[in-house]
Amino acid sequence: MGAVRRTEGGVEVFAPAKLNLFLAITGRRNDGFHDLVSVATALQWGDTLRAEPAAEFSLDCDDPTVPLDESNLILKAACGFVAATGWTGGAKFSLVKRVPMGAGLGGG
Repeated sequence: MGAVRRTEGGVEVFAPAKLNLFLAITGRRNDGFHDLVSVATALQWGDTLRAEPAAEFSLDCDDPTVPLDESNLILKAACGFVAATGWTGGAKFSLVKRVPMGAGLGGG
């Protein structure tokens, strides 16, 4: 994950794509997930996420294929944060999507 940068109305973070240089599945766990060994590197290309304070959570994105409902990982993480902390605020998230989803580059 890139460094968080303050903007005029909130914060912005660059989320670089990743490239697996090596990946080996070494076993299967009881929870259905796999144990693995991986060597990955971040690329200088990726998505940008902006967040500004708001009364409730919302998300917009420049990629029309990205779901903007509660199935989106950004909004799931926000709801998890609220559940863990009891925070009562919200945020307007804006995603500039460059990493294709499902391409194995860490784009969701």
